[in-house]
Amino acid sequence: MGARDKHSEPASILVVDDDRNNRDLLLSRLSRKGYEMHEAAGGQAALDKVTAGGIDLVLLDLMMPEMDGMEVLRRLREQHSPTELPVIMVTASDERADILAALSAGANDYVVKPVDLTILISRVEVQVGLHQAENRLRQLNLNLEERVDQRTVELHQALDTQTDILNGLPAKVALLDNAGKIIAANQRWLRFSCDLGNYDDSGGESDYLAICKKAHCFTDENMPQLVSDLEAVLSGKRRRLIFEHACRADGEERHYNVTLQGRSGAGAIAMHTNITELKQAEQHIEHLAYFDQSTGLPNLRLFTDRVTHFTGIFGPQKKPLAILTIRLSKLGLIKETLGQTAADKSIDLAAQRLAKYTEAGDTIARTGPQEFSILITWFPTTTRVSRLAQQFLTDFKAPLVIENHEFHLSANIGICLFPENGDDPETLLKNVTSAVRQAIAQGGNSYRFFTADMNATAMRRLSLEKKLRRALDNEELLIYLQPQIAMDTGRIEGAEALVRWQPPDGKLISPGEFIPLAEETGLDVPLGEWVLHRACTTLKKMEKNGFPVNPFSLSVNFSRNQMREPKIVEMVDQVLAETSANPRSLKIELLENIVMENVDQLSGVMDAFRERGLGLALDDFGTGHSSLSSLSRFPIETLKVDRSFIIQMTRDPKSAAIVQAVIALAHSMELRVIAEGMDAKEQLAFLRACQCDSVQGFYFARPMPVADFLQLMVEEKTFNTNV
Repeated sequence: MGARDKHSEPASILVVDDDRNNRDLLLSRLSRKGYEMHEAAGGQAALDKVTAGGIDLVLLDLMMPEMDGMEVLRRLREQHSPTELPVIMVTASDERADILAALSAGANDYVVKPVDLTILISRVEVQVGLHQAENRLRQLNLNLEERVDQRTVELHQALDTQTDILNGLPAKVALLDNAGKIIAANQRWLRFSCDLGNYDDSGGESDYLAICKKAHCFTDENMPQLVSDLEAVLSGKRRRLIFEHACRADGEERHYNVTLQGRSGAGAIAMHTNITELKQAEQHIEHLAYFDQSTGLPNLRLFTDRVTHFTGIFGPQKKPLAILTIRLSKLGLIKETLGQTAADKSIDLAAQRLAKYTEAGDTIARTGPQEFSILITWFPTTTRVSRLAQQFLTDFKAPLVIENHEFHLSANIGICLFPENGDDPETLLKNVTSAVRQAIAQGGNSYRFFTADMNATAMRRLSLEKKLRRALDNEELLIYLQPQIAMDTGRIEGAEALVRWQPPDGKLISPGEFIPLAEETGLDVPLGEWVLHRACTTLKKMEKNGFPVNPFSLSVNFSRNQMREPKIVEMVDQVLAETSANPRSLKIELLENIVMENVDQLSGVMDAFRERGLGLALDDFGTGHSSLSSLSRFPIETLKVDRSFIIQMTRDPKSAAIVQAVIALAHSMELRVIAEGMDAKEQLAFLRACQCDSVQGFYFARPMPVADFLQLMVEEKTFNTNV
């Protein structure tokens, strides 16, 4: 489904986000798909644009200042239904509570930051398609009503003398007197009995109500009211009656729209129009809303409905239920290697593996891009659920074979039990997400049952995430610099910029606590840009104060999510332009495993960095899967040996051999080597013997505030590297 078709104008999409970069990314990508794009930086601006008209779909950020996304959604739903104005929530949180709250408030769908643009475009296309289909249905009904009015006038004018007109109508038409007897009909009406139920096709039955009863136009529940309404039309007390009915004829289900238009004086004109195709379209639209299009499985919305249904039934009976959520990893590698079709195939194969071990009454759903959930309603004891989880994990150890390539997936499973772990759907789904996170934290291919401690941990994590979002706006972040010492001179030749968080209470929060959270929620992208901006500002300050900035270099770490940003190079250009920093004094550090995940794409980005004069360092070298051939493809000038090897090298021969080999390898390729995490005199002696170029660690200096570092530069501090 595209953004436009030959019969319609391009869909108009409003992007609502207080972050300029986020808006630019979505505006740029969606405009290339042919959509007419609009933007709003806040909630009130968004409401004003919708009120002005012309908006077909809203991409709404959940977290915004002044008026958050939930309040904007609430106000939109006061004026527009989900079919009139689809809303897709864009949230940095994958918490089920947030997602369920948004869906309950009337959101049509959601995507999680960092936004996977392929998934976003797919969901936008689905919602635009639903919206356009709804508009077409609405217009068709209006046209049908206009046609009914037009045909009624024609029948009043010439029914007795122009039966050929009646026979040319697409509907089955009968003229009724005030007693409900058929006094005239077209050929389609005469075949009506065959269409509806094996009656005499001669049209011999003249009682309209009797025909409708035989054709099952009425149900036991609605028949008294419809009969009363029909009599009101025939007697002239009511102008028009419209209803729908379904029936089966010739083994097929058919749907009809019935219009009874009152005649002057008394009686009516009955028109039965076949709307089977429209009903099938409605059913398809409903399927799109409740089922995953790749696997055909229920989606998160339908799975939530199932959980709601069964907890409502089983709660009073105190019968147990179990929810398992299986989160897969490494699917991104399949997509990057073989493309989207192969990635979809891997999802289908994963779903087939899960189905092998479930019972007929269980519900399997695809509840996320790399996530499945299972609702177990039959005998979900702890023993059975544990055995089932272990079967899943064992099965996923076998490789997936796609296009003659073998891929090994990793699975982690969270388990939540009803009613022990919650008595409502929202709590159960939130708690099973906490269990999945704990399974991931304890290592790949594991499962965890939910415990009360997990809930406390989840609450702390949620609180920390909210505080971190505020910290970016409230100037609570700092950069610390850790000197890098040249082994031959003992002088400071560079530094690494490290972010620190100091809330208003003054107590620093460990980077080990908030950096992983930032990477998981996508906050590492704005956080990384902030660090780069501060680092460049520091470089410019050093230059103005006459400090040596060449060959001095200041290193800044870029995360995985940052390197996936389509406009990463443009962002760096903008920061350099705003700060006027010398790019030759700036070095970008990339983790080895990040680079190796997507060699082809990142080599182009790194080439662009080098063209601008930026230095490049490969961090944590030795922990990934780099090879000599791949290293030669990158414009890297520095290798940083992982601190785990530095710590162990004086007491572990294998670590010592690795360090020696890395230094020799780097020098053979004319690369400089920095040993990070150097904390002891014995380590310094070993590194000096290996001819390591530079060291960084607590032995010489801990990370320090910028002012303290600049004081070292003023003093031209020299460290003793001769041991």
